[in-house]
Order: sequence, then structure tokens, then C-alpha cells
Amino acid sequence: MQQFRDDRDAALASYNEALKLFKDIGAKLGEANVRKAIGDVQQFRDDRDAALASYNEALKLFKDIGAKLGEANVYYSRGRMLVVTGQPKEGLAELQNAMDLFDEIGAISSQANIYMFIGQVLASSDQKDEAIKMVSQAVALGEKIDPKHPVTIYMKDFLQKLRETQ
Repeated sequence: MQQFRDDRDAALASYNEALKLFKDIGAKLGEANVRKAIGDVQQFRDDRDAALASYNEALKLFKDIGAKLGEANVYYSRGRMLVVTGQPKEGLAELQNAMDLFDEIGAISSQANIYMFIGQVLASSDQKDEAIKMVSQAVALGEKIDPKHPVTIYMKDFLQKLRETQ
């Protein structure tokens, strides 16, 4: 809750307490999830080097225990961060790793999120045709999940606006 209330310092303190507890009892999944969460806070604080270090620690733990969803989520977070901080090639490679794992485990909504994110980035850089392709894929996946879900409706509206400005 502290993180969502923008109390990043308190969130980091709480996460570090949780991290110690998970390490003390040897709960690697808990430790991995907390390390990823710490990376998210560090990313929001614009401390990219620390965020990457935390994400790398989380990724190693997720891989060690075979938690593919956690692994994919780390790739997704790292990819988004790299894309928005001016390293699109590296970021897209991370997003592809995430996409492959999400596909393997059947996480359709996460795949839709990646397509939508890439589509939004492309749209913001005036690459409308490519953006439409990405957002169309997001919409198709959203339709499979729930055509009336608010996120699916948002994606459809975004796609319609893209087409109108083409």
C-alpha cells in the first residue's frame, strides 16, 4: 500500500523487512517477489541501476526455483524500463523474453499488456501503422479474455483513435 500511496521510502523499508524475513526462513519465492517489488520502487524513484540490480537478483531466484511467471514479470519490468529510458533495442529483447514465457504459461492478459505497451510507445513516436498492428494484437487477445472488460474496451478505444488519426 505504501508504494501505491507514493510513500516510496516507507515502501522500501517495509520491503527490506520482508526480504529479511523471507531470507531467514529460506522462502525463495517470497524473496524473489520482494526483490522484484523493490526494483519496481527503485524504478519509480528513477534509480535505474539499483532497479536493474534488484530485478537481476529476482530473476536469478525465479529461475532457480522454476517460477516462470515471476521470471516473465521481471523481463516485462526490465523491458518497459529500458524502452522508456532510451534503450529500445535492449528493452524489446527483454519484452520478447517476457512474451515467450507468457505464451508458454498461457498468460494471455500479460501478452496483451506487452502488445499494448509497444503500441503506445510506437504511437507516441508517430509510427502509427506499426502501433495499429501492435494494439490490434492486444485487442484480439483482450477479446479472447473478455470483450466487455474495461481494459479491453480501453484498448479498443485507443485503437479506434489511432485509426482516426492515421
